[in-house]
Amino acid sequence: REGFDVEKFTVQMRVQKLGWRTGEWSIDIPIDLTEINKLTKKVPLDDQTFDYEGVTVTLQETQYAPSVNELIYKTSLTDELRADYVAQREEQTKLYGEQHRQLSTKIGYYIENDSGNIIASNNVFTSERGHPVSNGYIQSGSRWNEEVPGEEFWMDSFIPQKDENLLSFVLDGVFKTIP
Repeated sequence: REGFDVEKFTVQMRVQKLGWRTGEWSIDIPIDLTEINKLTKKVPLDDQTFDYEGVTVTLQETQYAPSVNELIYKTSLTDELRADYVAQREEQTKLYGEQHRQLSTKIGYYIENDSGNIIASNNVFTSERGHPVSNGYIQSGSRWNEEVPGEEFWMDSFIPQKDENLLSFVLDGVFKTIP
C-alpha cells in the first residue's frame, strides 16, 4: 500500500490521436480525496496468516469507502516450496540458460455475509466450483517482491455492499506458477 495514501494529486492526460484526428491535447484533473477519506473505514486484519498447498496467505487490511471496498493481502510460497523452486530454477538455468519467468501466487476466494450468501468473489476457477467466478468484483492489482521469489502484494476492489455487518473470507483455492 505504500504510495497509495495520498489525499491530493493530479491526473494528467495527454492525447495524440482521437478517433481519426491527430493532434496534441492535454488535460490536468485535480483530485482531492480529503472528504471521501473521512468516510473511509480502514480495518486492520492483524496480518492473519495461513498456509494452503504451499502458499502462505496474509490478510492485511480491508477498507470500506462509499465508492469501493478493498481487500489488501499478500501471497507467498512457504519456505519449503520456495527452497524447492530456487533449486529447480538453478537446475533449469544450468540446462537452458537464464530464464526470466516470474513466479506467481494467486488465490481464489469469496466473501459471504452472516446468512451464508456470497456477496463478492475473486476467483479464476470456473463457475462449476459452485459460485460465480467474479461477483461484485471490480479489479485486482498486484506487485511482486523482487527480493523474495514467489511473494506478491495484492489489492482487490469490490462494489460496496450496504448493511453488511459480519462478513467471512472463504478461501477457495490457490494458484502458483512454479518451474
